[in-house]
Amino acid sequence: MLGLLHNKTILVTGASSGIGQAIAIEVAKQGANVLIHYRKNEDGASKTLQKVNEYSKGEIFAANLAKAEEVKKLFDKIKQKGYQALDTLVNNAGEAKSGKFDDLEIWSHQLSNIFLSQVYTSNEFI
Repeated sequence: MLGLLHNKTILVTGASSGIGQAIAIEVAKQGANVLIHYRKNEDGASKTLQKVNEYSKGEIFAANLAKAEEVKKLFDKIKQKGYQALDTLVNNAGEAKSGKFDDLEIWSHQLSNIFLSQVYTSNEFI
């Protein structure tokens, strides 16, 4: 029996660990082609790919999504690999940075890392 996501192509950002990794594996179980994004954790992304390939097929892509130019390059690489259209984006990437409430440097980092990365990625996806 074919899964609900058979032959759909899904980009999962932040798929090298945690929730992103779990989502990547689960959609692979449903037959999706999974594009596994990571920023720093290449080893984790490789482990995700191993699990994904048990059920479907996947590829790994690296990018810092907080930088608009890297997001553009990511989507260009995806197209160069033959994925002309993505069916779904799971916008999961981002990490929290703790600190004092009045530390504006942390707020700037969070704005870029959590919010703008989602905007840049969604914009390229659309």
